[in-house]
Amino acid sequence: MKKYCALPPLSKVNLGIYVQDSNTELSVLVDRSVGVSSLVDGQVELMLHRRLIHDDTRGVGEALNETVCIAGSCEGLTVKYIVPKSLCTNTCLMISGYFMSMRIQGKLYLKIDPIGEGAKWRRTVGQELYSPLLLAFTEQDGDNLSNFQSSTFSGIDSSYSFPNNTALLTLQELYSGKILLRLAHLYEIEEDKDYSAMASVELLKLFPNKKIRKVTEMSLSANQERAEMEKKRLAWKVEGSTKETKVVRGGPVDPEKLVVELAPMEIRTFFIEFASLQTVPEAENQAAT
Repeated sequence: MKKYCALPPLSKVNLGIYVQDSNTELSVLVDRSVGVSSLVDGQVELMLHRRLIHDDTRGVGEALNETVCIAGSCEGLTVKYIVPKSLCTNTCLMISGYFMSMRIQGKLYLKIDPIGEGAKWRRTVGQELYSPLLLAFTEQDGDNLSNFQSSTFSGIDSSYSFPNNTALLTLQELYSGKILLRLAHLYEIEEDKDYSAMASVELLKLFPNKKIRKVTEMSLSANQERAEMEKKRLAWKVEGSTKETKVVRGGPVDPEKLVVELAPMEIRTFFIEFASLQTVPEAENQAAT
């Protein structure tokens, strides 16, 4: 098996890594940032925690040898003990009168797919790991279910779902009453035969009971309008080949259709303004779309 690309001796990976040969892909997802390397074809090395006996001359000025010694036996941070205070070092935490040595623990998710099929799993499961479901609870008075008149709720149109190759990164109400919306395309160009394509998100179905008055596209950090940013874009003079690489981006948002296009790996940011205290009945909104 040959590795997909040459990596430096050690890189940081936040989501995962994969290697492939002519037939198979081996994918590994992580639940936290780890060190990763691929020094030999077909081999992936993941470093959850680094422990050094000698200083590596990288600026720390000491060996990264965090250990806990108990009764003459010293262990690294991957081992957990509950010990008396007299036997604890500075790497211990006080819990209920006892001292617990620190513990490093992680989860790895492994999958083997035919060539070209692993991206769907990496992107889908990767999103579930990065943005897990958030559980929320409330209280009720005995068996009185008056607070639970509706057992289900959806902020978007019940018949609509996000395209599988997109994600909602930010949905935030600002002090001005505007909504900050940030959408992203999850796939790279030619990463997947089905999902590495232009995607569309329908704002009318994303906010079915609101009357959208204005949509303004902003820069990625939302500190200026995109139209103004484009005017200030620097034009670089590049030596060598004069052939320009065509960059595919989503088009402008039509004020009537209100559909956002997302090209592979594109992230777009918007300010959305709603008509004051005005909602659209569900039947009327469906007729408009």
